[in-house]
Amino acid sequence: MSGAPRREWFNWYPGRGAAARAQALAGSDAARGRGLWRDAWARLRRNRAAMLSLIVLSLITVGCIVLPWVWPYNYATPDWDLLNHGPTLAGMHWFGTDGLGRDLFVRVLWGCRISLMVGVVATLVTLLIGVTWGAVAG
Repeated sequence: MSGAPRREWFNWYPGRGAAARAQALAGSDAARGRGLWRDAWARLRRNRAAMLSLIVLSLITVGCIVLPWVWPYNYATPDWDLLNHGPTLAGMHWFGTDGLGRDLFVRVLWGCRISLMVGVVATLVTLLIGVTWGAVAG
C-alpha cells in the first residue's frame, strides 16, 4: 500500500460529526430497514397457502360472529314441519335439522362462537400469566 490509508475503510468523514454521517446514511438502503411486523406481513403475503388459510379463518370467524343474528332460524327454535330433514341448499336449512327440528347450521355456528370465546379467554389468561411471570423474573 502506498500513500495515506484510504479513509473509507474506517468510515471516517473528515470535518464532519456523527450527525453528518447519519444524514449521509439516511438516504441509503442500509439505513431504511423493515420492522418486525412489516417483515412478518411481507413474508405472510408471499406465502399463498398461509394467505388462503388466513382468508378462510377470517371468513369463518366473521361468519360465526355475524350469521347467528342475521340467519332466519334460531339455534333453539324448532321447525315442526321439518323434523330430521336432510341437508338442502334449496331451503334455508343448509345442514338439515335434528330430531327436534332445530337448524343444524345455526347450531354449528353457535358452537364455533363458543370455541372462539374459549380460545380467546385461554390466550388472554396465558398472556396474563406469562407477562406476570416474565415481569417478576426480570
